[in-house]
This record gives sequence, structure tokens and C-alpha cells, in this order.
Amino acid sequence: MANVDERWLLEGSAPKRYEQCKVPTLFRPLAERFIAYVGIQRGERLLDVACGTGIVARLAAPLTGRCGRVVGVDLNAQMLAVAKSCEPLDGMDIEWRQADAGELPFGSCSFDTVLCQQALQFFPDRARSLFEMRRVLRPDGKLAINVWAARNPYLRALARALRGHVSDESAQRCLSPLALCDGVALRSLVYTAGFRQVTLHIATIFRHMRDLRETLFGEIQDLPFACDIDQAGERARIGMAESMSAELRPYRTTSGYLIPADVYFS
Repeated sequence: MANVDERWLLEGSAPKRYEQCKVPTLFRPLAERFIAYVGIQRGERLLDVACGTGIVARLAAPLTGRCGRVVGVDLNAQMLAVAKSCEPLDGMDIEWRQADAGELPFGSCSFDTVLCQQALQFFPDRARSLFEMRRVLRPDGKLAINVWAARNPYLRALARALRGHVSDESAQRCLSPLALCDGVALRSLVYTAGFRQVTLHIATIFRHMRDLRETLFGEIQDLPFACDIDQAGERARIGMAESMSAELRPYRTTSGYLIPADVYFS
């Protein structure tokens, strides 16, 4: 069985939209902060688990240099196809492999550093995936992950809008990205997998949205609850937009919205 919640796998044209829209506004800024936190060295052998369209691997590759090795793995072949189509930074070579995070196709001690950005919370068997990450790391290697912490006004406003205008089930699905927002539980999960020096750092990133309604309905067309919204009809869509506009009013700026979100780096 695939070690991922398949409801969150992007298909069709969704991976390309993800790379064009969500990576520049959200996941590249997060990856830049994450890479700086990790402190990648020249010559490292680095694995990016659940790499998606590859932004973390692309940013890491120039830091390892040509004497290093960077590999990105993802279960979703369509996301990998987009990753392969993106121009590598500084012409650095990256290996792209389709693989399950719970069955990594590498020998023990193959990597110096393993990275995993915004994916661990979607693995049904998180412990198994972490054990695999530890297996492919050298004994003194480094694991670095990031997942959303509790403060995420946009996601929580979206969940309340879904609950009020669509369904409780849709609202619950919406909150799946926050499944590891409890820092104590996150630390325990990583420790139980055999990592002994577990540190947690909270960073805050900001996402700029020029038009809330356009961003909202542009993004949710690719998410697991999109069909629920379509079935609820236009009145529900209008209600959701009004509800979120009211709740996110404190984050309005002269150019749209600037919305914070906290993230754990471990």
C-alpha cells in the first residue's frame, strides 16, 4: 500500500498549476528559510523525500556543489514530471526517482542529509517513513523536516468557511495539513523513530495574496474537498468567500492580504 494519503495526490494539470502558483507564493519562500536553517555543506549526499515539483532539491543542489549528490523522490509521477521539466539552478544535476517514502530504494547509510518539506503529515504510516529516512542516513547524518505549526489563519478560516457552507467532512479534510501541529507529539514521533537529538524551531512565513477570492477558488479546485464545494453550489462559494474575507480582514494591506503562518523546523 502506498505510504501517502492519496486524496492529496495532485493529478492532471494540477501539478503544473502547483508549480506555477503555490511554489512562488508559498513553498519557495518556505524552502529558502528551511534550506538556510539546515545549513547544507559542499559535497553532501542529500535526499529530498516527497519532493513534489522539486523546489527544495533545486535550492539545495547549488549548495552541495558538483562534488555532491542531490536526489528527489516522490510517489507521484506527475509531480516528478514537472520537477524534471524545471530548469535546475546553476545547471546542477538532480536525480529524480519515483518512490514510496515508506520503501526508499537506497541502501543503508546512503545520504548525509535527508530533507522532507510539508509531507510527513500526509503519510498514513509516519513512523515507517521516518524509520526509512533514518536507515538511509549515515549514523551521524542529519534529518530535517518542516510541517505547519498551530497558527495558520488562512487554513483555519478556510476550514470554518467549509464547515459553515459545505460540510463538516470537508472542513476536517481541509485541516489535514495541520495534522502534526502539536510540537510535543511531533518531537515524540521523531524521537521514537530513533533520532535522539531532536530540536524544534518555529519560523513564521508570510503569504501575499492580491485577490482572496481568486486565490481561494483557484487553489481549491485541486484539493480533496473541491467536489464537495461544486456540489454545494454557487451560494456556498459566495458564502465561503464572504466568511473568509471577514475573518482575514486583520491581514488586509493596501495590496491585498499578507497572512502569517507558523511552521516547525526539526
